[in-house]
Amino acid sequence: MKIKKHLALASGIVAFLTLAFGLYTLAPTTVVEATDPPTIDGVVDPEYQLLGTSTTSWGGGTSVDVYGYVVGDYLYVAYEADMTEPGWATACVLNVNGNFYYRTPQTASWPDAGYTILEMVFPRVMQTDGSGWVDLGGLASNGVEYWYTDMFSVDNSDCAAGLTNNNIAEFKIPLSLLTYAGNDGQVRLSGQYWQYDFSAALYISIPIPPPKTISGGGHILKPASKRKDWLDISFGGDAKDYGSGVFEGEWQINFHNVREEWLDKGRFHSTNITDMNFYAPTSNTCIAAMNMTMTGTLNGEPGYTVIFRAGDSGSPNNVDTVRVQINGSGESYDTYVDGFDGGSNCVGSARTDLDKGNITIVR
Repeated sequence: MKIKKHLALASGIVAFLTLAFGLYTLAPTTVVEATDPPTIDGVVDPEYQLLGTSTTSWGGGTSVDVYGYVVGDYLYVAYEADMTEPGWATACVLNVNGNFYYRTPQTASWPDAGYTILEMVFPRVMQTDGSGWVDLGGLASNGVEYWYTDMFSVDNSDCAAGLTNNNIAEFKIPLSLLTYAGNDGQVRLSGQYWQYDFSAALYISIPIPPPKTISGGGHILKPASKRKDWLDISFGGDAKDYGSGVFEGEWQINFHNVREEWLDKGRFHSTNITDMNFYAPTSNTCIAAMNMTMTGTLNGEPGYTVIFRAGDSGSPNNVDTVRVQINGSGESYDTYVDGFDGGSNCVGSARTDLDKGNITIVR
């Protein structure tokens, strides 16, 4: 009977060092998205693209071909160890199971969220959460389909002779599992099959989803007995949410006539978008809603924060809705409090109808 040794832990430590200290430069591999997925059966189908060959000096020398491509919402990867290398026989004798590491986005630095490991001695999925590894449970429960033969389950001589096909590992991994911390269009593969010396990481390109956006502009008005007393605010701009806290865009709000003296005739211009949230409709009066938080200047003076809320009615014949809140220098203002009646009944009720303009939200 074979006795499992703590080799998986050793492999994890070295693979962790590979990830933590970023010893290798980015060398992206562009992968053409395929239309027909391979069968996860321990056979490296011709559809796979060779990403590269990883070589180490472990066990007298190992060599592993690494393949991959993307089909729909899944990353398919396959690893094939060269059984003629001395390291393969060593792996068979020591019953060394593989650890497979993935990282995205590439800006992640240990222990930032973004690292995923398929730890095959269990097998299980592990991910980082900003402080260390978190056990997510088994591969199947995380949507991972795989072909893999536990090194402890086969005879050493059969393993070395290649009779058990356990020199191949194959995975179908949901992209959503790997991109939980963001998606910069690349996944870094390292700490691969039976690798304990530092070996150059490989990269595979994956689709980047389009950003969520808001764009447009308009006016909100609150009539009074005299035209000069009408409350009047206009706005405009566009902003994008790429996920993982990455935002882009500019927004301007003009407070033409409001009741607060400190804000009246003021102009806010964003310098940084710090948060964006998008919501599905809660009634048929809108198709989407969102809010975003921005810091910026008021009449050129920094130190102000705006929360802008919007609802998109979808049709040009329907009316979009907005709400503006601004604070800074010990002051605060809210269009809803200032008398702009709430006109929304979709994802909140404190936004007011636009009198002019249009808003487009894509979520």
